[in-house]
Amino acid sequence: MRADQTKVRQILFNLLSNATKFTEKGTITLRVKRENVKREGMETESDSSTGPPHVSSFTFQVSDSGIGMSPEQVSGYSRPLSRRKPPRLANTAAPAWAW
Repeated sequence: MRADQTKVRQILFNLLSNATKFTEKGTITLRVKRENVKREGMETESDSSTGPPHVSSFTFQVSDSGIGMSPEQVSGYSRPLSRRKPPRLANTAAPAWAW
């Protein structure tokens, strides 16, 4: 699978933006892990007719020391994404993403 660079950038920006909204003091960390993964169907390293034998796989992790999520919010992950105003930001015009 190939990722849309613009969408990946937007998702990371939204995650980091939400982390800053809910972290008044403490830390926000973005970790990126890159792994080379052998492509399926590649018999030998020298078979270059279908492209390189390995592709890069990236894992992104955003963590913060903010207020966290309630058990009810965590259990809602199976619902579609929607926009809402969190209680702490109820008087602001910038809603956050929530499940």
